[in-house]
Amino acid sequence: MTNIHIEKIHLRNFKGFVSKTIPNLNSGINVLIGDNDTGKSSILLAMDLALSANPNRLESIGIDKLINLQAVKSFLENTKGTFDDLPEMEIDLFISDRTKEEFVGEHYYGATESAAGICLRCFPKNDLRDDIEKLIASENTAFPYEYYTVEIKTFSGKTLTPFNRVIKHLNIDNTKISNEYASKAYIKRLYLANSTADQRNKLKYDYRGVKESFSNERFTDLNTATESNYKFGVKNDVKANLETDLTITDEGIDIDSMGVGKQCFIRTSFAISKSSDIDVV
Repeated sequence: MTNIHIEKIHLRNFKGFVSKTIPNLNSGINVLIGDNDTGKSSILLAMDLALSANPNRLESIGIDKLINLQAVKSFLENTKGTFDDLPEMEIDLFISDRTKEEFVGEHYYGATESAAGICLRCFPKNDLRDDIEKLIASENTAFPYEYYTVEIKTFSGKTLTPFNRVIKHLNIDNTKISNEYASKAYIKRLYLANSTADQRNKLKYDYRGVKESFSNERFTDLNTATESNYKFGVKNDVKANLETDLTITDEGIDIDSMGVGKQCFIRTSFAISKSSDIDVV
């Protein structure tokens, strides 16, 4: 899906937002600015959850960590609360492409006209209404998170799953990308881009020979003194070869010793390189 961007986001009872609308998003770069704990990360998480179209992700995070706590508290404080009063959580993403009929409709909160987009709803299961009503009427003061379900649909009402989602997106979170793994992958890409197959084969062969010589020559005294049949050596297999041992330096500084900003750049570059045909980043 090309020439598409998110125009507006509406959140209801999601994380710290009882109700929040982020309008007028453009097709280029959008920057969220705010103090700590004002919900910037929550907005990005909401987009990621809706675009991923995977209800299991919400369950793995925990519904109790996603539904607005103030909405939960208000319900629990209402001694006359019923099933219909239970708070629902919703994420509405309004998209720019209105040519796809599967995305156009009024399946979003407070709909007054047709729009194009994706709606994620988390709500109590209606088929368990009687069971939930009994829980609410009991003296148990726990909120019935376990009785909630998640649906992710287009505004036309079409159910989305990870297998049929149309909008491809990439959520880059530098805090959750393995530093070591990203660095190694980045180094390997540079190596492959700047060497030929013949050069790599020769270097790998020579490197293996150096390691074999080192094991045979440098561990002689230690292994002779060892009273067991086990001998020390240097790993020299496919998991410990030239490419796994490579590093790069910048003015003599190893990549793992570089500043956080430089490492973030490397990790971001790595994440983008792993994906193609992305609509939203």
